[in-house]
Amino acid sequence: MTEKPKWPADRAHRIDDMVEQFEDRIAVADRQTTRVTYMEMSQRIGAINSTLSRNWH
Repeated sequence: MTEKPKWPADRAHRIDDMVEQFEDRIAVADRQTTRVTYMEMSQRIGAINSTLSRNWH
C-alpha cells in the first residue's frame, strides 16, 4: 500500500513546499492562454499579502 504524503498543518506551508519542489512547473492554468508557475503564484501571493498588511488598520 502506498503511503500518502503528509501535509503541513496549514495551506501556506504546503504552498511553500510546492514552490520549493516545483517552482518552474505550471500551478494554475485556464483554458485560454494563462499559465502561472508555482514561483509566479508565490510572488503574486506575496504581493497581495504585502498590500493587505500595509492597508490593514
